[in-house]
Amino acid sequence: MVWYTHCVRSPGEIFNHLLREIAAASENTRPARVAFDLDSTLFCVSHRSQEILKVISEDPELRGEFQEICERLKAVRVLPTDWGIRAAVERLGLRAPRHLFERVRDMWAEKFFSNDYLHADRPYPGAVEFVRELAAAGAQILYLTGRDTSRMGDGTRASLRKWAFPLSDESALLMKPRAGDDDAAFKRDVLSDLAAKSESVWFFENEPVIVNLVRREVPAVRIVFVDSVHSGREPAPVDLPTIGMSYHHGSK
Repeated sequence: MVWYTHCVRSPGEIFNHLLREIAAASENTRPARVAFDLDSTLFCVSHRSQEILKVISEDPELRGEFQEICERLKAVRVLPTDWGIRAAVERLGLRAPRHLFERVRDMWAEKFFSNDYLHADRPYPGAVEFVRELAAAGAQILYLTGRDTSRMGDGTRASLRKWAFPLSDESALLMKPRAGDDDAAFKRDVLSDLAAKSESVWFFENEPVIVNLVRREVPAVRIVFVDSVHSGREPAPVDLPTIGMSYHHGSK
């Protein structure tokens, strides 16, 4: 496929190509499957982190030991380009013992990977319309996330419905059964199963570790890299169709 061998950075071109794929798949009576990751792919999570840090700054036990630092922590601003909270906290220029930062990080992680703060997430511009239009064209929309069911299932379903993402039934939301399962291996296995059942499987993902594993082990899956923010553990791909932090595609 010529289009897929060079780096496309236009949401409109990606969208239009997907429409052609969806139409072709429907003629073969097997719908095209389009799977989206959630965190930093469809949703900007910086608002979640910022709300959590504000709550942490008001923790009575923490304030009892570090009142002045907690006051400063209230002013933190988490940017959409921040991975986690480290960069946001470092921008405050705080001088504090290492164990304080470790406590804040652990408190943040416990709250971040829970149902309680998912309401703060916001879709990237145009993401809802992009997904809804693909569904209307006949694609089977799936959400393939590293979130786990026990800690984040209820909040994830509520968030998708709040923002009117298409969610045909519970089977469209694919979550890890256990918190400790590896994200990349989980997604690889799900996509391998999908590729065995469909000739057209697309996957939108922001984490290069996951992208690179799927490319190596499930090459039939067509990947769109979402260039938002990632762990930095592996370099971002430069030869894949790419979308930034906006899905606006000008189809209407």
